[in-house]
Amino acid sequence: MKTRSTIQAVFGQAVFGLFLFALPVFAAEFSTEQVSVESRDENATAFVHAMPAYYDFGSVKSSASRMTTITFMNSSAESIPYFTAYCMGDLSVFSCSSSCFQLQPYGSCSVMVTFSPRNGDGFMKSVTVQGSGGSTFASSQVFGTDTK
Repeated sequence: MKTRSTIQAVFGQAVFGLFLFALPVFAAEFSTEQVSVESRDENATAFVHAMPAYYDFGSVKSSASRMTTITFMNSSAESIPYFTAYCMGDLSVFSCSSSCFQLQPYGSCSVMVTFSPRNGDGFMKSVTVQGSGGSTFASSQVFGTDTK
């Protein structure tokens, strides 16, 4: 009997909690007062991620090339006008191409990065893929080893 009364007490609390939860919704549904909700924060700024933040091509022979995509993602409801993406670093073995000019709210743009080793020296090479616009900035590091 003790188990049954405990179940009834828990069930009763759950029903009572459901009633309290539903009460404001029920009251708001019949309210004659007009309510306007504005979710835009005037001080909000856009936030951009570079994905992946790090990418390693590994060892690539000097006669071959490899390609990957770095994606810049706007994770906010704010548009980012004049967004540009570019590469800095060892551009003798890396090339980058992008058509990023603006990031729409929750939008993305991609940068194609190609690693084409030249001399098989065994050294790790790197390039930084950067994206910026307005007051936002994100970057990704890309690596590759030039092997024979």
